[in-house]
Amino acid sequence: MVYNKSAMKPANPAAQQLRITKILTIRGFTVSVALTDGTERALRLRPHLNGPMFDELLEDPSKFRAVRVEAGTLSWPTGQDLCPDVLLNTEVAREGFELARRVAARWSQAMASICQFDGISIYLYPNDHPPPHVHAKHGDDEAEVAIANGRLIKGKLPKPIHRKVKAWLALRRNEVNAAHVLANSSRPPGKVPPP
Repeated sequence: MVYNKSAMKPANPAAQQLRITKILTIRGFTVSVALTDGTERALRLRPHLNGPMFDELLEDPSKFRAVRVEAGTLSWPTGQDLCPDVLLNTEVAREGFELARRVAARWSQAMASICQFDGISIYLYPNDHPPPHVHAKHGDDEAEVAIANGRLIKGKLPKPIHRKVKAWLALRRNEVNAAHVLANSSRPPGKVPPP
C-alpha cells in the first residue's frame, strides 16, 4: 500500500503546537524568540515571574539571562520554566483559561448553605441533576435527599438524622422548593429557617 505523505496528518496534535525554537535577544525581562512557524516574537516575561520560585531570577539578572530553550519552552538552569502555551497565548492556553474560569465560577456558586440545625448542614448546588434535592451533611455522613418526599437518593445518613431532615423538609417544603428554583437559575438561593 502506498501513502501520500503530504496528505498524512501527524498522529499527535501536539506536534503542530506553536513552540519556541531559539532565543534571539534578551533586554531586561523581555526575551525575543524564534518560533516553530518561522515567526519571531518578543515575550514580556515579568508578568509571568510570580511566586517565590522566580525570586532568584528577579533578584539576579545574570541568573535570568541564563534562560535557554528546552523542549520548545523557556527554562533556567536553576529549575524554573514557563509553559509555552501561556507565553505564546495559544488556543490551548485560551481554552485552559476559559475552563479554569468556568470551574472557578461553578465552585464560587457551589454548595450554597441554606440551613443549619442540630449539627446538620443543608446545601443546594446550582443547576444540579434531577430530581430536585438537597445535600444534607452531618459529620462525615452526606446524602442527597429528595425535596418532594424526603427519600434518600444517594449517600447515607444515620436514621435519626435522616428523620430530622425529612421532618424539616415536610415543614419547609415550599421554601426549599423556592430556594431550589433560585439555585437552578444560578442565583443565590438564600436561607431557609430551621425547624
